[in-house]
Amino acid sequence: MADTPTLEVLPDEAAVAARTAELITDVLAQPLPAGRTSPRAVALSGGGTPKAMYPLMAAVDAVPWEAVHVLQVDERQVGADDPARNWLAIRDTLVVPTGAVGHPMPLEGDDYPVPEVVDVAQLGIGTDGHTASLIPGDPVLDVTGVDVALAGPYQGAVRLTLTAEAINRIGVLVWQVVGADKHVALRQLMDGDPSIPAGLIRRGPRVIVVADDAAAHG
Repeated sequence: MADTPTLEVLPDEAAVAARTAELITDVLAQPLPAGRTSPRAVALSGGGTPKAMYPLMAAVDAVPWEAVHVLQVDERQVGADDPARNWLAIRDTLVVPTGAVGHPMPLEGDDYPVPEVVDVAQLGIGTDGHTASLIPGDPVLDVTGVDVALAGPYQGAVRLTLTAEAINRIGVLVWQVVGADKHVALRQLMDGDPSIPAGLIRRGPRVIVVADDAAAHG
């Protein structure tokens, strides 16, 4: 189908991290279009999979990091120093080393301004088909007209997440899918399965799915 995302299958998690970092930094390194006044912006998801990607991104000197704004796709509303807080890894291995402009999601409430233009986002998918903190069966799936919303509790924490509407406005979407336990979810993602939250996210030419061999073949 014409709107099927591009799928790249790589040998292992390390290769997926490197390729995802490459795809994202290639976007961020591009000169701003003529007439654009807003800075480059990237939105990053939480969880364990992208952690290996952040230092690889930070090592790319072609990106003018001090002019790049780093946002979050979602966050657990836990304590500021709780290891479950997604922002800590983004801050410590990407924002601080590069001098990028960081925008951590708040740990209470939903006051999180999202720029009109976000150039690229990294997304993951759970075994239950969730992406960001768009959780199966949660009212957040039906939220429209706002960029962020509260969801959960889910796996022990209330979450703040970009809505599907906000994610679908982002320029380039790069999915990062690792592990044999993601095989079914990956197949659903590629099929555009409307029964899972990831099915709310747009498909098409500026959507790239990077998966390891285990996720692709089970």
